[in-house]
Amino acid sequence: MTYLRYAFALVVMAMVSLYPTPTSAKCPLFKCSRPCPRGYVTFNGCRLCLCKRATCPYLKCFRACPLGYVIDKNGCRTCTCKSAPICPVHLCIQRLCRYGFMKDKNGCPTCQCNIRQPICLPRLCVRPCPLGYVADKNGCQTCICKRGPICPVHLCIQRLCRYGFMKDKNGCQTCICKRAPICPVHLCKQRVCRYGFMKDKNGCQTCQCNIRPPICLPRLCIRPCPLGYVTDKNGCQTCICKRAPICPVHLCKQRLCRYGFMKDKNGCQTCICKRMLT
Repeated sequence: MTYLRYAFALVVMAMVSLYPTPTSAKCPLFKCSRPCPRGYVTFNGCRLCLCKRATCPYLKCFRACPLGYVIDKNGCRTCTCKSAPICPVHLCIQRLCRYGFMKDKNGCPTCQCNIRQPICLPRLCVRPCPLGYVADKNGCQTCICKRGPICPVHLCIQRLCRYGFMKDKNGCQTCICKRAPICPVHLCKQRVCRYGFMKDKNGCQTCQCNIRPPICLPRLCIRPCPLGYVTDKNGCQTCICKRAPICPVHLCKQRLCRYGFMKDKNGCQTCICKRMLT
């Protein structure tokens, strides 16, 4: 549809350009099927069926919104938080559903019952999968490992980012630096936590206390691992060897460093020289 709309606009532009001036020319008469809130694009004084695009200002919002931000009439984001939807009250004929009621796109319950969820049998897989296991058509776990995306190698001008690089929709690293997270101010009832406060995915402090760290028992592994051992979800050592990281290729301007190059958290070489021998 977008291709047809632009093709039609090109035809109209060709018709308009045949006339010498916009004052003496008569614009072709046509009716646009799509309404445009910001008006239509004009060419030689004649209207085309192309909507004007909005130029949105850059806003830095200091308030985090769990449901997202409100979009104004121009399609631009504001710093106003979206309010929770007001769900209508349904008088359903079927008062109870064994698996609960279905919800609509706004998260409000409907009068339709959820279908029966499949009963998944526990699977004991011998092979560990860092990215998790593939699920079958019923949503049950298999013993097939998920494959990671094939990411291109980027030669970024900015070698290091304080908060790391952003990732695309496939989980691959880009050359765009992450912005510093805007952390909300919490007035916690519990002022002190013995093991500190928990942090969210953005690294911001919450009002939940950290649980007591687990007590790890010493493990005696027969197989030596040059890169060290993998730790479990509790931070305790296992006997699984760490895999060597896939390091990007850097074309550094400074070819030699007296004390060698620094390495990042993954053990990959960067283009920053070491200040002294460590």
